[in-house]
Amino acid sequence: MNRIVLPLALLSAGALAERADAAKRKVPQQYPTLQAAIDAAAPHDVVVVGAGTYTESLWIQDVADVRIRGKGDAVLDGGGALAAITLLNCQRVTVEGLTIRNADVGITTQFVQESTVDDCRFLDVADVAIELFLAAACRVVDSRVTDVSGGGVRIEQSTGCVVERTRFLGVGDDAVTVSGSMHSILDNRFVDCGHIGIRVGDSGVPGESTLVAGNVLTACGSESIQVRVGSTGVTVLSNRIRKAKDDAIHAGDSVEWVVIAANVVKKASGSGILFHADESIVRKNRIVKAGGDGILVGASTHQTQFEANRVRKCANDGFLVDASGNSFVGNRSRKNAALDLHDLSGPAANAYIDNVFGTTN
Repeated sequence: MNRIVLPLALLSAGALAERADAAKRKVPQQYPTLQAAIDAAAPHDVVVVGAGTYTESLWIQDVADVRIRGKGDAVLDGGGALAAITLLNCQRVTVEGLTIRNADVGITTQFVQESTVDDCRFLDVADVAIELFLAAACRVVDSRVTDVSGGGVRIEQSTGCVVERTRFLGVGDDAVTVSGSMHSILDNRFVDCGHIGIRVGDSGVPGESTLVAGNVLTACGSESIQVRVGSTGVTVLSNRIRKAKDDAIHAGDSVEWVVIAANVVKKASGSGILFHADESIVRKNRIVKAGGDGILVGASTHQTQFEANRVRKCANDGFLVDASGNSFVGNRSRKNAALDLHDLSGPAANAYIDNVFGTTN
């Protein structure tokens, strides 16, 4: 875990540090527009944006080591443009303290490295608040995406990006969507998102893959966390999920080497965990009062270990197993409306060791 998170934290500290010799380019005192101040900025300069509303669509290209900092109530209104801010081929650019609104995309990036969005607020965005495309080691931290009709953060074909301590409230589409490898989605809050809370597609291997940890997801409109078809090596750890309007955690077909551990799921409308992955681990999860099955193990699941999970008071089966070649060790399933263990594959198809199931078929 540290191998994924710590290097990025160190990179971000370097990106955020302000040098003593940095020039401050003030808007509107010295420059009438943000674009004029950015165009004039040299490496290590800080563009200081005073309180007010600035109707601009910023184009930032081939820029390195520049910080754009809003002070007070600084609002960037994209004027309905395709993007309020476009970053192209930039390194170590920081955007902080701005409210960004009224555009199809709040911030879009291509070929950007080690850059940060910090303490920004996004609203009235039609497509997605932040889009990281072909990015490396970029961060979205301590920000807020509120009542946007589109998505929250979309990371595509990128590596080593972080979304951390950000709040997603009333996002109309998927709140966070990631593809690539070695991303970290950490300690965020999701409330009333219209579709999927966190959707992950990853091509990593164990220890070098995407980590989804410490997030709190409440009342997502579809699945709370989805590991997409064909993903490998994703870890879903210590998340808290309440009132999912579909399955709480879904690992899709042709998924391998997934770890789903120490998550707490309460009152999901569908299954607590819907699982179709191979060669994986499902361990120490706690599922209470799911509207479907507690843990549904699909037919494509093989060579997976289900260990020390706790399931109770679900509206259907505690464990519904329609697969073979898996092991179940030290699980407890009790007080579910149907069966605590319902194995459709027969008693010899899977290994059961030291489990406690109140009722079985």
